[in-house]
Amino acid sequence: MSAKPRTLNTAESFGVAGLSGCLATCCVHPMDVLRIRMQVGSFSGPLDCAKAVVKSEGPKGLYAGLTAGIARQIAYSMPRMGLYTMALKKAESPNFGTKLLLGSACGGVAAVIGVPTEVALVRMAADARAPVAERRNYKNLLDLWGRVA
Repeated sequence: MSAKPRTLNTAESFGVAGLSGCLATCCVHPMDVLRIRMQVGSFSGPLDCAKAVVKSEGPKGLYAGLTAGIARQIAYSMPRMGLYTMALKKAESPNFGTKLLLGSACGGVAAVIGVPTEVALVRMAADARAPVAERRNYKNLLDLWGRVA
């Protein structure tokens, strides 16, 4: 006889959503940096871009703006999944349409919350492509927000 799995409480739902998003970001952030650099620069492809980043900045250049990427997950994934879980628990026997509406609403709220971190991620990742005299050399996310605001 198997025991019924325990459901997560609200705080655990938010925490798991945030932690999983942060761990995923650590894995895929170099590809996000390459995507942004390719949009603002001229490279023949992702490998060419990666070689240029590593040559000019070292391997850590692939993680430029990681603090903003992690903040994005905390500000977007955590509320999106946490709010959806809360809303789903309150809905009585939700059908597909209700789930779609709840998911859209929770995703929309989370997107509004997460936009400043997305702007920060793009600015931090693209900064190294600017000419040296025009670089902002952000120290971290708070430094960026302090200068932008």
